[in-house]
Amino acid sequence: MAVVINGSGTVSGITSGVGKILQVVQGHITSSVTINSTTPTDIVSASITPSATSSKVLCLVNFHPKTNGSTSQFQFGAFVKRDSTTIVNDNEMFQANNDFTANIQMCSYSILDEPSSTSSLTYKLQAFRNASLTGRNMFFEASSSSSGDYWKTHTITLMEIS
Repeated sequence: MAVVINGSGTVSGITSGVGKILQVVQGHITSSVTINSTTPTDIVSASITPSATSSKVLCLVNFHPKTNGSTSQFQFGAFVKRDSTTIVNDNEMFQANNDFTANIQMCSYSILDEPSSTSSLTYKLQAFRNASLTGRNMFFEASSSSSGDYWKTHTITLMEIS
């Protein structure tokens, strides 16, 4: 069986049975975020309400932050959370030593979560700076329209799976 998600987000090719995709939702940022603090900052989120407590949620997070031009050593971390529960704790999501110039990093997480809930659940990506390495900022650029250069570059996609 092939599953196809076309450009409009429509899912086709799914038949009944175990492992059926019941719903797909996506969130993306529409305003830029700068990280220069040790306090976790929300980047992107999406909410889903599972139809059964036995459902799983496949959480796909894709993002590509960049740093400024300083040559200072840096380290940034990230969390993926379901409501207040941390499901990914990545203290070294983006790091480099002193002679590393500004760049863009491609990052992603794929989590098959088992929330055992039929309540609305919010999944979110948060980022933070390591407390001892203060030389750089991290930028998550965004466009507010589909004609912008950064449209949907930082996304979180949730799929309920029976």
